[in-house]
Amino acid sequence: MAEVVWVTSWEIQCCGDPIAVGELVAWTATRNIDLDYLGWVIGPTSAAEVTAAEEHHVPDEDWIEISGKVESIESVLCEFAPKEGVRYPVAGTAVITSVDRADGWESEPEDLVFVGYRVRLS
Repeated sequence: MAEVVWVTSWEIQCCGDPIAVGELVAWTATRNIDLDYLGWVIGPTSAAEVTAAEEHHVPDEDWIEISGKVESIESVLCEFAPKEGVRYPVAGTAVITSVDRADGWESEPEDLVFVGYRVRLS
């Protein structure tokens, strides 16, 4: 079964390993995804395709194992602005770029923040 996995920038920076298209991966993940928040970041249609989030810090009862071949990686950056005293992604500002490798550190042009990767596994 194909999976579309959200990999948050800080997760791969903190505890993840670099990945590349064509590699086999085995991750702990969760299906408990905040699709409302993710919809603000990458848009509701793209967020709805996400089936899991790679995760190292969830309670054991929420963990699932996901493995597969990395078919594609998309780097996601967007603008953030204050909302109710918290910095929040600005809907419609996502810049999504296909990349061959991901290590958690992407260049951030002015006004954009690297948020994470959308990774398609087969």
